[in-house]
Parts: sequence; structure tokens; C-alpha cells
Amino acid sequence: MPEVPLPPDFSWRTIDQLARRVGGYCWWEHRLFELTGRWASGTGDPEIRVLFSQMSARHAAFSLQWRDRLPARAGVDVTALVVATSRADADALTLLEGQSGDLLRLGGLIEVVLPRLHSAYRAHLTQASAVSEGPVIEVLRQIAAVGDREMGQGQALLRPDQRPGRSGRPTPPGAGNVEEFCRILERSFEAASDKSPAAWAS
Repeated sequence: MPEVPLPPDFSWRTIDQLARRVGGYCWWEHRLFELTGRWASGTGDPEIRVLFSQMSARHAAFSLQWRDRLPARAGVDVTALVVATSRADADALTLLEGQSGDLLRLGGLIEVVLPRLHSAYRAHLTQASAVSEGPVIEVLRQIAAVGDREMGQGQALLRPDQRPGRSGRPTPPGAGNVEEFCRILERSFEAASDKSPAAWAS
């Protein structure tokens, strides 16, 4: 049987390397679950809070799925694997967490955080080995199926004037502040670009 050539961007990962990657994914999804869940229970724009509630449930489910895919081996502390990949990543989410306005929270998620995270997921899916990463590929595909829809829902609330059928909702006040905040958030990630979510799959 002829050997099937590997795709040019394929990279083989050891169990420990994959465990660290999955642990990082689990940390991100759990933090997104925490943040959106807390925001959903607060006060503010009802439509945005409904979206936060939906997002919280999704990210909670993905966090649990990533945790289930961490290695169950003797001597391995699974909890210790669920950590931020860098101090800058943790700081960036702390910066997002500190915003009091729903619009800034949503803008940071939709414009910066989720695109970076899903870029990493897509790149990992391209590189993943079907032989050794089957359970991981399963979760990556599930996330890919809902990721664009989730970001589209957020965009509809951020820029209702650009979405079909949304003309009844005015452009939220303070939209210009969202752009400035997103630039600040981007700079926070770029302070450690070699370890940010967008670089995980390299």
C-alpha cells in the first residue's frame, strides 16, 4: 500500500504538547463561559444580554469537552494543564472583564478575542493528525460549525445598520469607543504575539 503523503503544514505533536494545547483551549473556553455568564445576568442592553447568555452556554459546553480530552494518565495533574498560554493572554481577558459597558464587552469579544481564538482552531484543524488527534478534531469541527454564526450574531448587534432586517435597531451610542477599545485589546495580545491564540497553531 503506498504511503499517503502528509499535507505540507502537518505537524506531529507529542502527547505532552497536545495536552498543553488542549489545556490552553480549555482555559480560554472556561474564561469565556465565566465572562459571558456574568454579563448575561447583569443590566444593560437586553438583546446583548440574551446573546451573552447563549454564548455562555456554548462556551461552557466546549470547555467541558476540552477537559474530557485532556490525558488521563498516572502522575498527570489535569487541572494544572488548564492555564493561560501566557501572562499577556490572561491580562487581555482581565482588560475585557473590566469593561462596564455591554457594547465594549461585545466589541472586544466579536472583533478581537473570538477571531483570534477561531483562527487558532482553524489552523489546528488543518494541521491535526487524524491518527493521533481524532477526539480533538471532533471538537474543533463542532466549534467551527458554530463559530461563524456566533460572531455573526454579535456583528448584527454591533452594526445593525449593516445587517439585513435590522433597520429597526439604531446604531448603539458609543460605537466609536468600541473601535478604540478593540485597538487597545489588540495591542494587549500583540505584546506576546508568539504566545497569543492566533500563534498556537504555528
